[in-house]
Amino acid sequence: MIALVLVRGTNHARPEVQKTVQHLGLKKNNAKYLEDKHKGAILRLLNYATWGTVTEKIKANQPPRGGYGGIKTLFKHGGALGDRGDKMGDLLKRMSDGSKKA
Repeated sequence: MIALVLVRGTNHARPEVQKTVQHLGLKKNNAKYLEDKHKGAILRLLNYATWGTVTEKIKANQPPRGGYGGIKTLFKHGGALGDRGDKMGDLLKRMSDGSKKA
């Protein structure tokens, strides 16, 4: 299962990006859980979202404690965007209500 989090707003994004956000049902920066078949649509959101594989659903309904990091830089370069792989669970825990981790 893939968890997807919208990190940046899409008001001034290209129309195809805005359609993809609507199609996937991303209304806020909460986590959305998707199947692997949506990988092509997720790749369109490279500059606006972060995603990764998770084993369980975590209710993530607030911005992460400690922030996202750089919201204009890819995760592999120290930012917040793009594929996080297995480290997505860490972000979701920081976004959940019960987390004390900074």
